[in-house]
Amino acid sequence: MKQKATAEVAASQKSHIPASQSQAVHRGKVKYDKKAESEFFVDNSALAGFTGERILYMAVRELIENSLDSCENNHILPRISLSLKNLDSANDMWVITCEDNGIGIPSDKVPVAVCSFLTSGKYVEKQQRGLFGVGLKMIAAFSTKDTDHPLKVWSKSSEDDSEYYFELRTDISTNRPIVLAKKQLGEGRVSGQSGFRIEAILRARLSPITKTRIYDYISQTSVVNPYAILEFETDEGKVVFDRRTSVMPEPAKEVLPHPSDMDLKTLKKAIMNFMNQKTTLQGVLSESFQKMSGEKAKEIIANAGVENKQADKYDEHELIKIVNVCKQTKFHTPNTDHLSPIGEEILTAGMTSEYTIISSRSENQPDGNSSPQISVKVLKPSLTDYSSRTCVINNRPTIVECGIAYGGDISSFKLHRFANKIPLLYDEGSDVAREVVSEVEINKMGISKKEVKEQFANPDAKSDRAVELLPLHIFFHICSTKIPYKTAGKESIASEGDLKRYMKACLSDLYRKVSAQIRKELRMKEAQSRLNLYKFYIPLIVNAISESISVDSKKLEQAFTELAEKHVSGEITGHPAEEKEDEITGNRLEKEVSVDQAINAARKKGSKSKENLQTTLDAVIPKKKVK
Repeated sequence: MKQKATAEVAASQKSHIPASQSQAVHRGKVKYDKKAESEFFVDNSALAGFTGERILYMAVRELIENSLDSCENNHILPRISLSLKNLDSANDMWVITCEDNGIGIPSDKVPVAVCSFLTSGKYVEKQQRGLFGVGLKMIAAFSTKDTDHPLKVWSKSSEDDSEYYFELRTDISTNRPIVLAKKQLGEGRVSGQSGFRIEAILRARLSPITKTRIYDYISQTSVVNPYAILEFETDEGKVVFDRRTSVMPEPAKEVLPHPSDMDLKTLKKAIMNFMNQKTTLQGVLSESFQKMSGEKAKEIIANAGVENKQADKYDEHELIKIVNVCKQTKFHTPNTDHLSPIGEEILTAGMTSEYTIISSRSENQPDGNSSPQISVKVLKPSLTDYSSRTCVINNRPTIVECGIAYGGDISSFKLHRFANKIPLLYDEGSDVAREVVSEVEINKMGISKKEVKEQFANPDAKSDRAVELLPLHIFFHICSTKIPYKTAGKESIASEGDLKRYMKACLSDLYRKVSAQIRKELRMKEAQSRLNLYKFYIPLIVNAISESISVDSKKLEQAFTELAEKHVSGEITGHPAEEKEDEITGNRLEKEVSVDQAINAARKKGSKSKENLQTTLDAVIPKKKVK
């Protein structure tokens, strides 16, 4: 009773509280927390591409790219072994292992390089495969987040005398590595003078689509890196992509930023690099930016209306004036010698022997069940060609490379996209390369859409565009210190500046180069179609003749067949052949002649019904007027 009375009093008191004071009672305080870099990326894993079913694909991609960079930095012909095997199918646990013969990581840097986010050697102005330097860290973090297994690392660096073994985990809340074990090995797992090996256990689901993407990624990586040996092993078997050339591209070099792309942050960072040298702003500008001579720096400082004094004596108001003048000043085109394109020789070697992974069912199993097995198929086209352009996109030099492979073992159309030697497999529909292929007309090859659709009809084609009916593979490679990706996932490239125009120019060049071969094959297909039609009607003609005269039908059919083949191939020379001029190349097309001789020969031998025979022959072999 006493408790009930107390509650009523409290309620009555609360009801008399003014509205403003009541709102203040219910208003809470905002709590501000700091999140570690590792925790941020794990919570926002889509920024690094590690989402849903793409986790294993991204892990494969990051490990192979790191291995290629490690080898190419020291001009080592890469040999990379990658393994992806199921550990626990009930819980979607996978073991992924990657080993390379690159320069390795010094033992004192391994924990930080593998586990600590935003710690990388890639934060320089340089063409490189990686962009954020978080791929390997994401693998370590996901291994820590979803499993109780440590990350195992073997590293043999050129700076160390021996190989070191580590067992690591990531402290996601502090972005620090946890070293569970560190050992110096006499004879370790890494073969050669240097190298790196990593083994991680990840929880992820491998869907058929993801598996296909992984296969495509490894296959396309071998196209633009034909100087590398790639070994790939799964539960379905092991495949090896052989080295097709020993020629490697020159390593990319670090380059100074271009002054047209200057901002306040870049300028302050440049000044910090000279903090202890008492250098003037003129000296900082000329030493920190390309295409900036001492005289040009002096002119910019004068135009900004500030005094040329020691660089660390300027405030932000003065520095922003320098930035504004640089934005309005015209400078020479940026350097391009620091870039590392694939090059014609290397890309041609990759296109000429294009590897692809195929999965097939093996029936000869002890338990009687079929299981998928992987193997490598080599596609050898009948024609390849190469074109390139150098341009400036967003004040950064960019090299556009384009390759084309036609015919041979290639049976359908495919578009390959690469950025700094990385295959791009997702978001093709929004990529600038797809726009270029759609906008460059097929008439650049000297053929019409009607001809292509008639001669290359493909019921399995996903599109009715004429170019996508051809047995054609198109390769686009964009090479720059900063690729204009559309998203953080780095899977599609935006149409920045004049990039699309230069890509169109490259593709148009290649269309013209393959035009003669494609038109030749179109003529051959047309001739074969005519010959098949003739062979279909020849037995009917022979039967009609045999009914009225006594003749060996087999010999007559053979004679008609030989006559039709000679007519189609242009070997009959009884009458002068009509010649067509090839508008693009100036070459003579195949000679075409009249077949009136064949008709007359058939008439002379007689027929039960000459009118019916004449009608049949005229329908099968179109009569041609002879001058």
